[in-house]
Amino acid sequence: MMGRVQIARTAGRGTTAVSNVFIDEYMADANDAQLKVYLYLLRKLSSGRPTTVMDIADKFNHTEKDIHRALIYWEKKGILRLEYDTDGSLQEIALEDVTARKARPVHSEVSSSLCSEAPSGVAESALSELSESSSLFSSLSSGEESSSQAAPPQKRSYSAAELNQFIQDPSLSEVFGLAEMYFKRPVSSSEQRSVLYIYDSLHFSTDLMDYLFQYTVKNAKSRSSYASYLEKVAIEWNKAQIRTPEAAKTEGLKNDKRVLELMRALGMSNLLTPAEAPFFDRWLNSYAFSMDILLEACRRSVLRTQGKRLNYAEKILFRWHEHKVTTMEDIRLLDEAHEKELSK
Repeated sequence: MMGRVQIARTAGRGTTAVSNVFIDEYMADANDAQLKVYLYLLRKLSSGRPTTVMDIADKFNHTEKDIHRALIYWEKKGILRLEYDTDGSLQEIALEDVTARKARPVHSEVSSSLCSEAPSGVAESALSELSESSSLFSSLSSGEESSSQAAPPQKRSYSAAELNQFIQDPSLSEVFGLAEMYFKRPVSSSEQRSVLYIYDSLHFSTDLMDYLFQYTVKNAKSRSSYASYLEKVAIEWNKAQIRTPEAAKTEGLKNDKRVLELMRALGMSNLLTPAEAPFFDRWLNSYAFSMDILLEACRRSVLRTQGKRLNYAEKILFRWHEHKVTTMEDIRLLDEAHEKELSK
């Protein structure tokens, strides 16, 4: 088990604030977990207290693998340095001074041992070869401005040998396990390459990959089109700077014709917001009502109240869901029973 990790300062004393260089050049490309990890390391640095990967994972309700990936990401960006003992255990996280210079991308020769937390018995030359041939652990350019309209990273070809090497990585093994669970079959070689591209080049988190697999199974035209559909959706989400399952759900609902029809029925002319999206997701997917029933609830909401229509519609639909309503006739019978109860 990994022990306590001392955080060493290579930046100037007293520098605990977030530098403008970090904000200007690194924040836009980082995901939620990566940002939390870096900011938390700055905070721990100012206190002078050691920490552990487990501590950080518990602090933000992430897995230790998420923290490992975040640390590797920042090392590749060159704004921190990971140091290990002879057994391959992480001993020190040294934060670089990003205010003094732009961080330089570096290759992490111990990335695989960090992910597995196993002793590093691989020769240095073999690690160097893996680092150069594999985009999974390749350096990332820190000098280019990111943009939601920028072309997506180019997909590269992976050899069978490289694929076998990558699959041995615990974090990727988890992602492939999720894919097999949702696909209900082994992942094909083309799907493996698509998953590697999305995970490695687009830097999707495990949680976002999890939702992407679910979304693909539900919306792809056929099982044989999973690979191309995964990439198509992932590139669209990347352009929209989507980094969480919640944001992906909102984006998907924005273009759902059923949601647009329900919003019109409720008199809503605005774009769907993250606060509103869960209502429609619940009605369409959890309650799984047909459109005629949903539109009836919206009609009643508009007639009864001019404010808080979503909450009122939720109250109606929740009651119908509890009474196992599936047809308009069920609604009529439920209304009759309610009227009889009131007349007693």
